[in-house]
Amino acid sequence: SKGDNDLDEDAVAKNRGRRPAKAAAVPGPQAVGASEPSSPISLPAKVGNALDQDAVAKNRGRRPAKAPAAVAPGAQTISGEETPTDPAAFQIAEQDVKEKKKRSGVPALTPGAVTVGSTAGAVVAKESLKGDDRMIEDKPEDFDDYQARLARKISLQEKTTSDDSDIQRKSVELDSKNLTEDGEPVDKVMDSDPFLPATSNEVVVGADHGIVTNPSYEFVSPEDNGLAVAIAIEEEEELFLPAALEYDPDSKPPLYKNRRFRLYAMLCIVLFIALVVAASVGAASGGEKYAPREPPTTAPTSDETGRIIAIMKSLAGEQVEVEGTPANMARNWILNVDPLRLSDISPNLDQRFLLALFYFATSGKGDDTWLSCGQPGDPDDSSCTYSELQLTSDGADFIYVPLEERVRWLSSNLECKWNGVLCDDNDEIIRLELFGQNMTGTFPSELAKLSTLSWIGLAFNEFTGKVPSELADLRRLILIDLHYNMFSGSIPSKIWDMDNLQSLNLGGNFGMTGTIPTTVGTLNALKGLHLFDNDFDGSLPTELGLLTHLAYSRLSENAFDGNIPTELGMLTQLVDIRLDNNNLKGEIPSQLGLLSDLSDLRLGPNAINGTIPDELYDLTRLEYFQIDFTDVSGELSPKVGQLTKLDQLRVRGNQLTGTIPTEIGKMTNLRLGHFHLNQFSGIMPEEVCDLSINPDFLQTDCFGDPPPVICESSCCDVCCDRATRVCLSQDE
Repeated sequence: SKGDNDLDEDAVAKNRGRRPAKAAAVPGPQAVGASEPSSPISLPAKVGNALDQDAVAKNRGRRPAKAPAAVAPGAQTISGEETPTDPAAFQIAEQDVKEKKKRSGVPALTPGAVTVGSTAGAVVAKESLKGDDRMIEDKPEDFDDYQARLARKISLQEKTTSDDSDIQRKSVELDSKNLTEDGEPVDKVMDSDPFLPATSNEVVVGADHGIVTNPSYEFVSPEDNGLAVAIAIEEEEELFLPAALEYDPDSKPPLYKNRRFRLYAMLCIVLFIALVVAASVGAASGGEKYAPREPPTTAPTSDETGRIIAIMKSLAGEQVEVEGTPANMARNWILNVDPLRLSDISPNLDQRFLLALFYFATSGKGDDTWLSCGQPGDPDDSSCTYSELQLTSDGADFIYVPLEERVRWLSSNLECKWNGVLCDDNDEIIRLELFGQNMTGTFPSELAKLSTLSWIGLAFNEFTGKVPSELADLRRLILIDLHYNMFSGSIPSKIWDMDNLQSLNLGGNFGMTGTIPTTVGTLNALKGLHLFDNDFDGSLPTELGLLTHLAYSRLSENAFDGNIPTELGMLTQLVDIRLDNNNLKGEIPSQLGLLSDLSDLRLGPNAINGTIPDELYDLTRLEYFQIDFTDVSGELSPKVGQLTKLDQLRVRGNQLTGTIPTEIGKMTNLRLGHFHLNQFSGIMPEEVCDLSINPDFLQTDCFGDPPPVICESSCCDVCCDRATRVCLSQDE
């Protein structure tokens, strides 16, 4: 393959074992017993800088420009210089050569093959070639003479090796003749003889394939350029048979001489040493679990401060630089007050900044309006007593319970330890729950940047403004509990796209408006939908029936109108549904009787009419049954006695007629029965009177003359006047 620079045409020709352009070809290298290859030999990849014409010629066994001819086609010494001729040496050696050939049967040498030479002097034929290579090119019939002269050179090798001094002596005697016994000129002696045995590491040019270094084996693979070299084969009686190897385009240098291999090997060694050192350090440390690094104790540098501020701006925008804003106050606290002195690479920088911003946004900008566990006066004073809002045991009211040993916000502790903050095993915030802590102001939308947040419970506070739509960006959020605050406006449309949301409680804000859109049906995971005590209006969408996981829904105290959707009967997991105190009309759907898990059903006050479907009496798990102040008429069926788990039965203010069923006496758990302001008549059953367990248990229309309902022996706790709609205790 071609390397960095291009070879000129002559160099390419030489590298392919051919004579340069405009010159006759010389037989190239070949294997023993094989003919010369018909196709050019592939070029090896060129390494480094381009070779000049002389260097290429020398490395390919060709004559350099303006240099004397080589010993034979395809071979020369490195220097290419001529040495004095020694014709007498050929005469002395000729007879020995003939005898050697007879004894050993030495084959004719192949043109183009070269053996490794030594520093010993050698006799080289030059003049006898008759004008370089013309003998081979123009006079193929003289090829036998050419082989004979090469054989005489082998003889000269043996003679020179055995008696070098004698050769020198005879060389002087025959110098004047300068002819062989055949009368032809003798080649001049050169500096080194490629036919003599190697006695040193002298490098000689090998045939057409580059440079080799004194091999001691048959064939030598190329070192850097992948070139094959013709090497003499040592036979018996130190005779040599030349051989040539062709270049293999797929050949590669020995692995241990490959530069890339050596580089990779060094890298592996360095890596191995590093691993050994690391293992040693780990062993010395006793295998202790890695502990988070200690936070810096000094203020960050100016460059680091810039990076920290940039991170804050990515979370809260330009408000970070606006003096007096919650974002700016959080910035100053992180940079100047926070004992942790976080850096720009601290993994908790984002969430600590966002919590600080949340605190300043909900505490009157740091005026510590929180009920408990706000910012400490002394950063090191982190302990506090938290006032937790709890429901009383009877469920009638809320009280505050003090909890000791809690951690203040904006203290030196990790923010995961701050009161009301819950983190996962990776110290990432997943839950924020602070009920009834006098939080004020608008809800900071930046809190939505806490991407791991799954629970927001901030009920019974004093948030104003709108519910931020950014909360919908919290894809892990499963609970939004903001009831009993002072939010206004409609529910952001993006909230209805939160397919992971399980509970939405915006009840008790008294100022939220709007409707429930049909897209509510996309909240596939929703289990709780609570919008009570607001000003929502419009009809209840039939898509509510798609909320197959819905278990609790409190939609009371709004202005919803229209009919009660029959699709609610599809919500088989429904436990509690409250539709009271709205403007709903129409009849009670009998499909509600399919809600077998229902324990709390509240359908009035509303403008509904018709009768109470018998299917509702099959809801044997009901504990709270309220249909009051409606236009419902008809009788109260004796089947009502099937509701044995009822705690409260409220059917007041309707148009119910007939007598109060004695089967109500089966409701042994009943604590309250309101039957007043109806059209009942007759006598209150004794079985019902026997259930009275509290002063307000039983109320009916027992005032008047005559009273519509007669309660004997003070059976009824409260009696009402149907005409005046005034109710008084029997004790009064």
